[in-house]
Amino acid sequence: MENEDIERRITDRIPLRLMVKYSYGGDVREGYSSDISPLGIFIQSLILPPMNSLIKLEFTVPYQDAEIEIRVSGAVIRMVNLDEAQIPHTVPGFGVRFYSFNGNGQEVLNDLINSQTDFS
Repeated sequence: MENEDIERRITDRIPLRLMVKYSYGGDVREGYSSDISPLGIFIQSLILPPMNSLIKLEFTVPYQDAEIEIRVSGAVIRMVNLDEAQIPHTVPGFGVRFYSFNGNGQEVLNDLINSQTDFS
């Protein structure tokens, strides 16, 4: 939790609901993001991958006048189970720290987040 608090102070996080396809340990699933930052994403889900598991993500973001698919690998660094989600403004799911982007995904994501936070 302390690392997440530090991330929130260091990077901008924006609320963004995206359909996210993710795979880990041979399983392929889909979920929806609730927020995203240049360093990671929170995915709402009742099925939680193991903590620290490596995970591959695919999602499409609005970018300029198009939609760009982003593929990134990362690790599960946070989990919120159903019991913990009883706290107000909390949903079940898991947080992923990004490690490696394919193509220009990091640049696209940074531009998107910067364009949303420039107005705050």
